Amino acid sequence: MDLLTHVGLPLAATVAIAPSVLRSPPMLATSAFTLVPDADKLFGTGGYFQSLLLLVPLSLALFGAEQVLRGTRVLATLATAFLASHLVLDLLDGGPVTLLYPVVESGIGLQFPAVITFWNGPLPVSVHGPLVSLEAAPIRTEGREYPFIQGFGVASVLLFATVAAGRHYFEEDPCA
Repeated sequence: MDLLTHVGLPLAATVAIAPSVLRSPPMLATSAFTLVPDADKLFGTGGYFQSLLLLVPLSLALFGAEQVLRGTRVLATLATAFLASHLVLDLLDGGPVTLLYPVVESGIGLQFPAVITFWNGPLPVSVHGPLVSLEAAPIRTEGREYPFIQGFGVASVLLFATVAAGRHYFEEDPCA
């Protein structure tokens, strides 16, 4: 999955739920945590950065640090949600997501193999194949490439921009 999707889609959802994120540079900056799980590509470290064995302690450390430094948990909550969003998006994109690496050296991903067929049988429309399947796959250690921009990523950024602009517009209550 491309970089824009990993940032744009979760950020759009966050702004739709909590528009105050747009007015807070520290809150907005937590969206960078969506990219942490792909640090494996940068460092060539297998599946460590998608493993709950690394991400759970990292999240707990973020909560502890914020509690000590600021007396709050808002930024850590956002950062953890952005970390988790990356895993969910990769899972939906087929993975493999290496949730327990290095204990389990393979990952999982969802495939959506169903196809819709028109006018091929007694009904005008039919669906063939399972709607969803869970696939296990070995981790990819050879690839250090990361798609930067793809069509869905551009759509995700456009969704974010639309949500952000709409939130700004409707905060001023144009119907009043």
